[in-house]
Amino acid sequence: MALLLELEGKLPSLNDIINSRARHWSIYAKQKKEWTAKIVEAANENDPIKSDDSPIELHIIWGIRTNADLDNCTAKFILDAMTEMGLIEDDNCKFVKKITHEVQISKTHFVKVYVDEYLPSEFVTIQ
Repeated sequence: MALLLELEGKLPSLNDIINSRARHWSIYAKQKKEWTAKIVEAANENDPIKSDDSPIELHIIWGIRTNADLDNCTAKFILDAMTEMGLIEDDNCKFVKKITHEVQISKTHFVKVYVDEYLPSEFVTIQ
C-alpha cells in the first residue's frame, strides 16, 4: 500500500459533521471546504498518482489521544478531497470498494491514509 497522505490534527468526527450540518448548512459547507483543502495539500506532498479507474481500497490510521468511538471516524472529507483532486472519478462503490479503519492511541492527533488497488476477497455465501 502506498501512503497517500499524513495529516497532523483531528479531522471532524461524524458527530461533528452532523452537528455542524444541523446548526446551519453554511457551517458544514465551510468545514468541508477547509478540511478538503487541508487534505488536498497534504496529499499533494506525496505526489499522488491518478487512478486508472480501477477500484481502490483505503486503509486509514487514526491517531487519537482518547478512547474515542471508532464509528465516529469518517472518511467523508478524505474521499471528497480525492475526488476533487481527480485521484478517483467518484467516491461511490464503483471506485472505492473497501475502507478499513485502525485506531492508534497517540499523544497527538493524526491521520494516515494508505491507498492500494482493490483485490477482491473470496465471498462467503450465507445460507
